Amino acid sequence: MHFSAHLVASRYRILLYLDAFGMALVTTVGTAKALDMGAGPLVAVCMGVITAAVGGILRDLLGQEPSILLRRDIYVTATAGGSIVLLVAEGLGVPRLVATSIAIIVGFGLCAMAIRFDVCLPVFRPRPGRMPGHRGEAR
Repeated sequence: MHFSAHLVASRYRILLYLDAFGMALVTTVGTAKALDMGAGPLVAVCMGVITAAVGGILRDLLGQEPSILLRRDIYVTATAGGSIVLLVAEGLGVPRLVATSIAIIVGFGLCAMAIRFDVCLPVFRPRPGRMPGHRGEAR
């Protein structure tokens, strides 16, 4: 059964790029829909990010992978970037189709650069607790 494993592994990067494009598309659609429904800018960005994040979570559940929320990828950060670009472009009077295209390109570009150059968010590392009796401890 292992004789075909290299075929999947060699195409994994292509799947990552396709996923990044899907993320950018879904983010932009979610943001645009929120704007169409009369949502304010902050709510529209949140709706775009949530739309993409929930889609990613469902993808991970179906693929039995760790959730995007537990990985170091800039997935959610890139969705916010694409969503904000859509808002800024529309605020500048750019037509919706052009603004949407720019937002998709930016969202995909952020993820694609992170994939290409292996850019990740820093990981939280908790400090060890203080021992009783050390200076600075509340008594």
